[in-house]
Amino acid sequence: MERRLSIGRIFLILLAVVLVGVFGFLLYNDGKLQNLQVMDFNNSQDENRQELNAHNQQIIQQADTVQQSIDNTITGLVLYGNTSLGSGKLSYQLKNTLNTELFKKINDTIKQTPSIIGHQVTLPVADLGISSETTDTILARLGITPLVVAKDFTIPADTAPVEIGIKTIMGTFPNFAAQADSNFSRISINGIEGRLKITQENNNEKIYFFVRKDAGEAVNIISGTRIIPEIAEIYQSYTPVIFFEFEQDDAAKYISTVKAVLKHHEKHNEQFIVIYRTKANSEMDVALSEAFGYNYIRTDEEEIDYADLAEKIYFRIKTLKYLDEIINTVQKAENVIFSE
Repeated sequence: MERRLSIGRIFLILLAVVLVGVFGFLLYNDGKLQNLQVMDFNNSQDENRQELNAHNQQIIQQADTVQQSIDNTITGLVLYGNTSLGSGKLSYQLKNTLNTELFKKINDTIKQTPSIIGHQVTLPVADLGISSETTDTILARLGITPLVVAKDFTIPADTAPVEIGIKTIMGTFPNFAAQADSNFSRISINGIEGRLKITQENNNEKIYFFVRKDAGEAVNIISGTRIIPEIAEIYQSYTPVIFFEFEQDDAAKYISTVKAVLKHHEKHNEQFIVIYRTKANSEMDVALSEAFGYNYIRTDEEEIDYADLAEKIYFRIKTLKYLDEIINTVQKAENVIFSE
C-alpha cells in the first residue's frame, strides 16, 4: 500500500516537473517572441525614421537649390520710392504675392516639419523708401547721388560722437528723415567705418553725428571727402522697382532719376520695373512708355490698391522672363519632392 503511494507521489512529482518545464518553455518562447516583436517594431520605427530623414534631406536639398537659383538670377527686388510705396504696404504685398505664386507648395510642405522650417524659400523684397523724404534726398541717402563731408572736422581717437556736415557732390544739403538712420546708419569716411546718428532740433533742423566703429588714431577730415553708405552696395545685385511720386509731372526729371538708379545697378541694370501714377495717354504716360517700354507700369488710382499693384509687378517680371530660371527650378524641385 505504502509502495503504491510512493509510486503515486513520484508520478505526481515527475508530472509537476514536466508541467513546470513545459510552462517554462512556453514562457521562454513567448518572451523570445515578444522580444522579436519589439525588435521588429523598433526596426520598423528606425526604417521609418530613416525614410523620413531621407525625405526631409531631399526637401532641404531641393529648397536650397531653388534658393540658389534666386541668388543667381533676380537675387531680390529692391523698391525705390517715397510716399508711393505706402510705408511698407507695397513690399508687404509683393512678398505675399511672390511667395504664394512661386513657392507656396514647397513652403507649405516645409512648414509641416518644424526641424526644417528654417529652409523655407523666399525671394527677398527690400523697401528703401521713406515717405517723408524727397526723391533727391532718398537718392543721396542710398549713395546713388554721391555724398561728401560739408566742412572740415576731426574723427576722434575714441568712439565718442562727433558732429559733421553732409552735402551732395552737387552742393545741395539733403534733409534726411530722423528715422532714416535705421537703414542708413552704417557709413565709412576716409576708410573709417562707423555709423551716422541723426537728431532733430525744435526748429526741425537736423544735426548729424559720426560715431566710429572702433577706436584708433584721430584723423583730420577735409571738406569734400566722400561719405560711403554701406547700403549703397548691399542691394546692387537686386532687381530695382522704381516708383516715385512728384508734386508736378516732370518726365525729363523722372527719366533722369530712373537712369541714375539703373546706373547704380550697372552690372544688373537690364532688369528693372518703372511705375508712375498718371492718366492714360497723358504726356507723362507717353514719355515713360517711350523711354522704358514694357518695363513701365502705369497706375492712375486715387487710392492705390497695393495688392493689385503687387500682382501687376509679379506678372510683368514674369512676362519679361526674369523668373524663368526660378520657375523651372521650382518645377523640378516639386517633381522630386512630390514624386511619390
